[in-house]
Amino acid sequence: SGTQIAHNGAGGARLAGATLIEVWGSRVVLAGFTATPNIWVASAAGVPNNWHPDGSGAASGGIGSGNSPEFAVLGDQITALQVFGSSGLLIACRDSMTYMTTDPIFSNARMEQISREVGCLGPRAMCGGPEKSVFFIGSDGVYIARPNDFDINRGDRISSGALDGLFKRTDPDDLSSAVLAYDEGRQTLTALLSRNEDFSSI
Repeated sequence: SGTQIAHNGAGGARLAGATLIEVWGSRVVLAGFTATPNIWVASAAGVPNNWHPDGSGAASGGIGSGNSPEFAVLGDQITALQVFGSSGLLIACRDSMTYMTTDPIFSNARMEQISREVGCLGPRAMCGGPEKSVFFIGSDGVYIARPNDFDINRGDRISSGALDGLFKRTDPDDLSSAVLAYDEGRQTLTALLSRNEDFSSI
């Protein structure tokens, strides 16, 4: 049925149908809207039921890609959200990846596109890794993003040489589910791909 959260009295439309949700510092971020798959929105800082961008331009107001001019609408379908680095937000798309360096409350916040060709298959195909890194499954292999990486390309696959055959034989559009899990104690990374199983019990 999707997430449905009403605005407070600040105005704005009702948010419905979000399939992606992430807590980012003092904000809640939503994405994965069926009608607008390239849109993401964030609540006001510390006020999770206020989704209306502040007309005064105050950084503590809600963030809406498209109606917050400095944070443009992405050109690709958003597939996953992940807190990244010390205070950033990784916005993964089907075939690209963008990084919000910090909360806009801080003056140095900016959007950085870290890949124009590598994306993430879905919300469970991404997980936290060691030293604030993030592992994710792209259409052609498994990758790692580190907080100081600002250029991820297809040659950066950590699965290169090991899983190339599997990914060449796998059409991402045929997959019903992709799940990635990192065990810090054992230092192992497990990837699950399926055409007919949703791994809902994992």
